[in-house]
Amino acid sequence: MKDLTYTQAGGFAEFDGKEDGVLGEEESVELRRLGFSSLWEIGICDTHTRAMGYERDDQAMPYLVTVWDACYGTRIYVPDAASMFALRLKLASLIQTDCLTQDLAEVLQAVKRYFRAEHGHDALSACDVCDPDEMRDARRQRAAHEERKRAAAKQA
Repeated sequence: MKDLTYTQAGGFAEFDGKEDGVLGEEESVELRRLGFSSLWEIGICDTHTRAMGYERDDQAMPYLVTVWDACYGTRIYVPDAASMFALRLKLASLIQTDCLTQDLAEVLQAVKRYFRAEHGHDALSACDVCDPDEMRDARRQRAAHEERKRAAAKQA
């Protein structure tokens, strides 16, 4: 897990302080031990990117945001409320975009499966049932192509 700090004025930087960790300790237990309590959450756990905001009684670094994607986590320590709010605004649009992109991909996959079950072919090709006009045009083009081939064979 990467540790950073964030301020509204300075942006992101490496976190030079280190919280004392206990090997194998679950994150929620560790955060409670360090004095953090939950403030907010953005995103959907398990399958999408999410961020969680925490606060504690510490003058130097009273806020913490943890950001997780499917397999990687980042802790961002935040020194003041204004910076915390600015960071939350930055993260919200990124996380919601990620969630929406993944949700739309799942919907598209379901629609493709349904279409294939109904029509027996993928949604990008046509059949007489799903697009009779395209099929009629395709038959005309094939017939015209065959006619050109026959005419060329007669001239040769």
